[in-house]
Amino acid sequence: MILDFLRRFGRSRRANVAVTFALTLLPISLMVGMGIDVANATRLKLQLQDATDAAALGLARQAPSIADSAISSTANNLVASGYGATAFTVTSATIDRNTITATLDTKVDAPVFFSSLIGVSSIPVTAHATAKGMLLEIAVVLDTSGSMSNSAGTGGSKISALRSAGAALLDAMFGTQATSQRVSMSVVPFAASVRVVPAGSTPQPWMDTAGQSSIAGEDFDNPAKTRWSLFSQMHNVSWGGCVITRPAPYDVDDTSPSSGNPDTLFVPWFAPDEPDPAGGGWGWGWGGGGSTYANHYLDDQGGSCGGSTSGWTDAQLQARTCKYNNATPSAGKGPNYLCDSNAITPLTNSKAPLSSAISSLQANGNTNILEGLMWGWRTLSPSAPFTEGKSYTSPNNRKVVILMTDGQNYFGGTNNFNMSSYFSYGYAAKGRVGAATSNNTTLTSMLDAKTLTACTNAKAAGILIYTIAFGSGASVSQGLLKSCATDPKYFFAPQNSSDLVPVFKQIAQSINSLRIAD
Repeated sequence: MILDFLRRFGRSRRANVAVTFALTLLPISLMVGMGIDVANATRLKLQLQDATDAAALGLARQAPSIADSAISSTANNLVASGYGATAFTVTSATIDRNTITATLDTKVDAPVFFSSLIGVSSIPVTAHATAKGMLLEIAVVLDTSGSMSNSAGTGGSKISALRSAGAALLDAMFGTQATSQRVSMSVVPFAASVRVVPAGSTPQPWMDTAGQSSIAGEDFDNPAKTRWSLFSQMHNVSWGGCVITRPAPYDVDDTSPSSGNPDTLFVPWFAPDEPDPAGGGWGWGWGGGGSTYANHYLDDQGGSCGGSTSGWTDAQLQARTCKYNNATPSAGKGPNYLCDSNAITPLTNSKAPLSSAISSLQANGNTNILEGLMWGWRTLSPSAPFTEGKSYTSPNNRKVVILMTDGQNYFGGTNNFNMSSYFSYGYAAKGRVGAATSNNTTLTSMLDAKTLTACTNAKAAGILIYTIAFGSGASVSQGLLKSCATDPKYFFAPQNSSDLVPVFKQIAQSINSLRIAD
């Protein structure tokens, strides 16, 4: 039909029709051409805006380490890396260091093809972006219990996979830099307990060395003999750096330790010498009544005790403080029993000590997810025992916990008057975890409930939590860890050792993509 029309128009001898058509065709063609120019400019604007947004975010992330003189060149490089079209100009690039906010303006002169017919040489296109840089404080909380020495499917032992995964995480957060102006990290290994400071450390201000806490003397017959003083009485042994769990509610919160409230102080870990074997002697063996005692390391009549203990109960024998005087514990046992993990590496922006902490991880002991989580949180806290963390209200600062376990909470119920092995909550018979029981299932359930409360409290304080249930042994903890995570997408369940590195890389990518809303 169009061809027929054109043929008829061409044969037409009516001049007014031909002139009218010519006059109409020219502006129509020009409008169509200008539309093409505008469409091209719109496409370039979208590309420029995306590149400007990404560059502003990158500029904000690097803000702490960029010199004023390098802001423009850095901005230009960042835009160039994301914009591959017509040449651009960075018209303005600024950083507000107080709020770690980057503002970026860019411009492109979009070329035209048809608009030049009316004297338009180009179409100016601009983009504007504002982004807040995020400082990161990350606590890497790692289960190093004995089961981590086993393998999980393909990829070798779990502890070896953990070292590799930890190294990959550091590489992702630090890159090739020895230090970072944006990222600080801590490493918190845990087993049945957490070694808060290195073994043999001196008393700390946040510790209860004077026996003020309501739980300080719960295992001993002489209140004047504090746990710290018992260490000083013995030979060839010093405090291992672990502490016992604070009384409720301070066991699951970040209340700052204060001598004005002794229950907020941290009591040194001192596992009591458990009763001698039945029939006399003090080699490891069976306690009275046919019950086992795992941590028997002194003679119940040793030290400065003397006298007969005929008719004494196991509880009375265990509580004696006189037996520690000038005593030497037997090898492999002692007051630091189950204080197994490496010491915490506090928050630092230096990669070297973190790499050293990761590479030296060793597998030993039981599992206490609660204590791992709590000490991870405390390394991020601005208050003692660790004070490296920024204020909870510090602008553009995100606090993150990455919690990994290959098992479940384990108190260790036993068939004796203690009802359990010694643990961060003392003995199960004291009921501090919820009730006095030796039933392992019940003890685990109570510890899980405490752990979930601690997760809830940490998240309420603004802590972002990622959780990892590693291997089949952690299958029973998946529900707990998924609930503990800030979001279900922050929960991971790698089954094989070979899966752990990719998970840590994925978490690093997730953390690096975090935004702070205006």
